[in-house]
Amino acid sequence: MSKKLQITLDEEATKKYLEWASGKLEAEVDADMEPCGCSIIVEIGGPYPSSAGCKVNGKYFEFGEADVDLV
Repeated sequence: MSKKLQITLDEEATKKYLEWASGKLEAEVDADMEPCGCSIIVEIGGPYPSSAGCKVNGKYFEFGEADVDLV
């Protein structure tokens, strides 16, 4: 039986991600650059809830909690 890992950002994390991604896209277009897309880092495990964020130029931006389920 196959299983899938399903990752869902909560509403606040989704809002923060969309704000960050749209700002990044706008800055790249304004700089006459080809938009390069966005990555999300999901940290799973430990005593804390799973979380999502991204890393740009060595700086980590936290989006918020992520639900991780094996379905």
